[in-house]
Amino acid sequence: MKKTIISLALTLLLGPGIGHLYLRKFKKAFLLITLTLLAAVHLAWRVSKTIPNIANMSSDAVLQFFQDFTKSNSGIMLYYDIIFAAVWAYALVDAFIISRHLDNPG
Repeated sequence: MKKTIISLALTLLLGPGIGHLYLRKFKKAFLLITLTLLAAVHLAWRVSKTIPNIANMSSDAVLQFFQDFTKSNSGIMLYYDIIFAAVWAYALVDAFIISRHLDNPG
């Protein structure tokens, strides 16, 4: 039961793959962390292509830019939300199954 609680807490609080690291499932942890990071980097790259020079913008103008960006790119944002949610849900369920097996072998 202890491994189950810790692995789920790590996955929930720190992200997909971290609970798998705790469970010593390194290949799966690497895959989940890499997939999450690649999606995040790709999203950041897409956003960065449209960002004006924010160094000279007021905080209100920056906030307005991001509000306008999310409105005009809501389909893309939904796509990434679905990817992140699916990876996180998979990681939670998989960490639960693996840890239950480790807590109760046989």
